[in-house]
Amino acid sequence: ANDNLQTNSTNPEQGLRCFYVNAGSLRSKMVELESLVNTFNYDIVAISETWFNTNSYTHLNNYDLYRCDRDSRGGGVAVYTKNRIRVRECAEMKSIDTNKKTEQVWVVLVEENILFGCIYDTNKNREYTRLILRSLIKA
Repeated sequence: ANDNLQTNSTNPEQGLRCFYVNAGSLRSKMVELESLVNTFNYDIVAISETWFNTNSYTHLNNYDLYRCDRDSRGGGVAVYTKNRIRVRECAEMKSIDTNKKTEQVWVVLVEENILFGCIYDTNKNREYTRLILRSLIKA
């Protein structure tokens, strides 16, 4: 298994540049993530299985962080957005999961009017997935 973060390059002149990875513990890979983000100049970075906790180093220069950590070992999701992009966290979407069966972060890119989220379904809950899809269709 490859424990390194990997990416595919895309044309930088085509709208927002986004990157997603299931990190399987980002805590030991922050230097690698920062190098990757600086190389490819991503606007938004979404990460599942961050394994962050209150003591984790999470800073990326020129990015704002929105995150949802798991209360126990493992899990967690994060969304980094370039700090030049006007963003607000969207708690309305997160509140859909009243049973707390997922880890999720939702943000709205204000000027672009784009809803962006990162979800990690810890229980493979198909009913919750259907609920999220219905809510996204309404959004």
